[in-house]
Amino acid sequence: MKNVTLLERQLQNAISAKAHIPVFFPDGKSCIFYGNQQVLTVDTVSELIAGLFLTVHSNSLLSSIIIAFPNGVFDEKFTYVLLECYLEHIIADHGISVRLLYNKKETNIFTDGIGQSPLCALEKSTQSSMDFVRQFRFDVGKNYYRKLFLANENSDETLSSAITTLCLFFEGLGITKTRSDLLSEVAVELVGNALEHSCSDCFLDIDVTPRDYVRRNNPNGPKYYGVNICVVNFSPTLLSSQIQSKLCVNPELRDKSDSARYWRLRKIYMYHRRFFREDYGDDEFFMLSAFQDRISGRPNEYLTGGTGLPTLIKWLETQADSNNCYVLSGRRKMQFLQPLLEYDAEHWIGMNQEHDFQHCAPDKNVFLPFPIYFPGTAYNLNFVMETEE
Repeated sequence: MKNVTLLERQLQNAISAKAHIPVFFPDGKSCIFYGNQQVLTVDTVSELIAGLFLTVHSNSLLSSIIIAFPNGVFDEKFTYVLLECYLEHIIADHGISVRLLYNKKETNIFTDGIGQSPLCALEKSTQSSMDFVRQFRFDVGKNYYRKLFLANENSDETLSSAITTLCLFFEGLGITKTRSDLLSEVAVELVGNALEHSCSDCFLDIDVTPRDYVRRNNPNGPKYYGVNICVVNFSPTLLSSQIQSKLCVNPELRDKSDSARYWRLRKIYMYHRRFFREDYGDDEFFMLSAFQDRISGRPNEYLTGGTGLPTLIKWLETQADSNNCYVLSGRRKMQFLQPLLEYDAEHWIGMNQEHDFQHCAPDKNVFLPFPIYFPGTAYNLNFVMETEE
């Protein structure tokens, strides 16, 4: 996957980064990474990636790796997708075989898709690690869809075909056409944005859970199912980068021209600087700006701008039973909190209780720190929906 090595560099250069240390077998060609953690988090995976990187690049004889977390349960979809992305790199680009052992029996509505993950291909020593690579790059089953979109696949034809495929995929699972259309549109628009702005590959992974989940406090009540979506790309371009450059470097913005909305955004930025503090600054402001209606990071474009993805996400989340949706870029995690996803009369979205982007800072729960620096952009969208009759 293109630019995944940027993650290696970030972990290598991070002062506080830890690396999982392997134990080598006597032949020097094989090693094992072992851990007794019961919950596998992004921290766990980042330490493992750092250890894999150092081990692979300092041992020319290495040909096989065993990763064993026999009690480990992944805490969320993005955690195991991040591991998938890196393992594809060391298998496909370094020619190293990998075997992976973990606990996939304990899942919830957000991690149910682990049962269809290409990681399953790494459990048996009889399977080739290249089976994992093939399944990672493209695989469709009854309740999952997975595809690695290459950097040059950002054409209207390719993306339109993906929307059609996903609509049929969702409808085949009994999801209403209205929901199917919007789920497909959200997923493919995120992919298209990533391909266009990053000039890098983009990985899309979707799974739909069985329709037999119930609330713990109401086991005889309505049944629910989950739609879990991950969109991941690695790139030196962060979600905030292009809009920040466009707004702060461009001297041509005017209040009465084609760039009037960007001129207004610059005014809002100058006002927001009074709110800047340790947990809210330039990165967060421009990350939020990427989701404003008719604002785009594309150079020299001031008329059409972005479509405002929160509009689509809000529609979906009004029908969802749980909020577990976020976007990750750099050091920051921006949560899509349903009560805050509302435009004002001028089509600005503030991510605050006041629904006022122009005069108020975003809610303190919107932006959270992330344990590693993520070079690029990743979306983790988990929708819990009541089963349609």
